[in-house]
Amino acid sequence: MKFPAALLCLGLAFGASLVLTIGVGAANLKQMAKMKAEIQHITDVHWQSSLLAQQVLGLSSRNNRITLQVFLLTDEKVIDLLLKERRQNSDQITALIRQIAGLVTTDEERQLLDAITQARQPYVESYQTALNLLLHESKLADARQMLLTVTLPRLHVYHEAWEKFVNYQSDQIAQSGAVVEACYNQVYQRSLRLFTIGALLAFGIAGLVLNQLRQNEIVMGGHSRALEQVNRVLKTQTRRQRKTLGGDPGAAPVGGPPALATVPAESTWAEFVKGVLVSILTFKLTQ
Repeated sequence: MKFPAALLCLGLAFGASLVLTIGVGAANLKQMAKMKAEIQHITDVHWQSSLLAQQVLGLSSRNNRITLQVFLLTDEKVIDLLLKERRQNSDQITALIRQIAGLVTTDEERQLLDAITQARQPYVESYQTALNLLLHESKLADARQMLLTVTLPRLHVYHEAWEKFVNYQSDQIAQSGAVVEACYNQVYQRSLRLFTIGALLAFGIAGLVLNQLRQNEIVMGGHSRALEQVNRVLKTQTRRQRKTLGGDPGAAPVGGPPALATVPAESTWAEFVKGVLVSILTFKLTQ
């Protein structure tokens, strides 16, 4: 393979490797940006909403226990402390629901949150009515009946609405995790293919370089042998010329010019031929 052809092959291989690397790198960066967006959405929306919902359920369960304690206790001071804690918990639940509403991004989430709000209002009204019967009207039996037949079923509906919301957030987290995993697999497979193709191109380039070096070595060896042969021929001709002149540099042949003029002329001619041959060989070595 001639040097220009080898150089062309090396350039094409390097260009293909460069284009492939840039293309795969850009695609991987795009996939990584998508992964980052999904992870950010999980942590900022679904995970946060799920944590807030868990806090609401914890406060609601705490309020339910307080309500049962109020029905069982007789100490008014303790009851007042429990009712105060219950009001604080209710206010905190309201604030958490507003915070969750600010994180809602889909219509399905909004519908689930509306269902929670709609289920909460009847539940709150029922336990307030039961407490009023117990504390202000002293109707213990009616208050207990209200608690068992109205408040507790509404509490179940209310908590069930929250569980649906939490399950939805968990499903969204799982779906986003699947998207992130799919993006990771795409990046991994693409990078693996790039590594394989890059390795093949590297081996190909190495083969081309070694082949070119081997061919150059062969050509240079042939040219060196030819140059040595030329030197031998020139030395032989020089010796013959000297023998023709009788071995005396100062002798002059009959009817001819002086030997001193002839020998330098022959030497100059030999050097000229040698220089031409060397120039030709040097030119071929550069091809």
